Amino acid sequence: MPNFVPKINPAILAKALATPPAIQQEAHINDYAGGLRVVWKNQKYDVETSKVKFYGGVTAYYGPTILKCEELELWLDEYRGEAKGSVHVDDPDGTFDSKNFIFNWKLKTAQASPIQLRVDRLEAKATFLDISQDRWILEGIYLTTSKARRPDFAIGAKKVTVRPGRTVKFENPELTFLGQKIRIPFTVPISLDKRVEGLRAPSLSFRRGAGLGLAWQSGAILSEGREGGLTKSLSADLSVFPRTLPISSITYVISGVRPSASTGFVKPRSELLERFSDSALESIIVKTALQERRFFQTPRRTVAIGMAYNQDALGRRSSDNSVSKRLEVTGEVGGPIQDGGIFGQLRLQDIRVKSGTAYQVRAVGLGSFLSPNVRIGPKLEGHIRLDSHMSVGAKSNGFGWLRGAAVLGYQPTPGLTLGGQVFDSLQAGSPAFELDRLYANRGVNLRADVKRGPYGFSALWKYDFDRGKWYDTEFTASFAAGSYEPYFTTKLFPRTYIFGVRLRAEDLFDRLAAREVKRKKGSAVHP
Repeated sequence: MPNFVPKINPAILAKALATPPAIQQEAHINDYAGGLRVVWKNQKYDVETSKVKFYGGVTAYYGPTILKCEELELWLDEYRGEAKGSVHVDDPDGTFDSKNFIFNWKLKTAQASPIQLRVDRLEAKATFLDISQDRWILEGIYLTTSKARRPDFAIGAKKVTVRPGRTVKFENPELTFLGQKIRIPFTVPISLDKRVEGLRAPSLSFRRGAGLGLAWQSGAILSEGREGGLTKSLSADLSVFPRTLPISSITYVISGVRPSASTGFVKPRSELLERFSDSALESIIVKTALQERRFFQTPRRTVAIGMAYNQDALGRRSSDNSVSKRLEVTGEVGGPIQDGGIFGQLRLQDIRVKSGTAYQVRAVGLGSFLSPNVRIGPKLEGHIRLDSHMSVGAKSNGFGWLRGAAVLGYQPTPGLTLGGQVFDSLQAGSPAFELDRLYANRGVNLRADVKRGPYGFSALWKYDFDRGKWYDTEFTASFAAGSYEPYFTTKLFPRTYIFGVRLRAEDLFDRLAAREVKRKKGSAVHP
């Protein structure tokens, strides 16, 4: 038998002899009270102090949050931990880097220095962070939504205090807008409380048929009861335009919803707004179907008393409305049903719909139901929506309608969303005012949303079966440019044009506005 000698590459042989084989270290897992899990390779334990030290690379899991560091010390009796070295935290809401991170996983408090934070498009750096149960304090902070070396928008401040759901206070902030710096030598508070409008200065406003005028709208929490108590607020608005009567209202509100659960205005929604304007298939201003679902899932238990003068009733059959209410008492309820919800109002009004006519007393009831989403296919889902209106009084024996809509949503690709709904209605009785009637009794609405890179475009079409015509077309277009997003919106009925610029940090402020930390759905992949 011939000898067989394999060919050996000298370079490969030398490298193999010079590099020792890697030794796979076994990973250990410890679970602790309070929901903390630690994956480690090396540990030391002190029985007297109940202190355990992990080193050589450590990963800790707390719900959907993952912490990685070089070294981790835990004081088990105190539920306290200290992460050292290259500390990195991954969370569904963002990422966090620091050199030293001290935390209490039972009390949900933390201190860190220095830090680098990324949430959506926003990046922030600070020399020190202190998180307590009801506030965050950041010192030496600089934040921006721009990716450019010379950011078009940035905020720096000596100190920032955040009380989630209440306020953000910037001490001596320095703002950067399009390369221009503005230094403000005092503390600037910003309200995060979405239950009221906040205190605002008058602003210029445009009204079709009247021109430019001044508009002012504000609201404030008067008293906030303890957990289980009542929240009381006051809201008012005033608009003055040439050649028209002033438009005004004032409303006193008592809400039984816990502050931590309230995510919307406690003031009852006006029945004079364009109908179904909280729906993505009725208003182009509603960005997504999720926004409509959030409206229905907002808890409501509210009683309000107020008055209003010369208000517009939008999207009605008659266009000469100038509604005034000498006195109005409103009760509003609502809340989630699985991932759907209900909404209802009862109104007692002393009302007139035209200037110079007599006031009349009546009762109005409104109700809406949104069903949970039903998955029909991998990219197709649907739901049902019901809306109703009933009124009695004001020289009417009663009037009411019930409207049902079957809705479908389809997303063939990530950048394209299509939607449509078919609706029909029943009505009975004779209305006291023409504004009580539906504008369209039967019809179909179609919508398309396109998102490609920095460009966004949405279109909505509404067809009335009875009139046999497309009675409303709505468009909106936007362009993401650095930290800003210019946009344009137009509606055929009621005729509306809106130009504006949004700061691309809406998701961040939505999260800061929450009284309770409700992180996005998701969970860490535990070992």
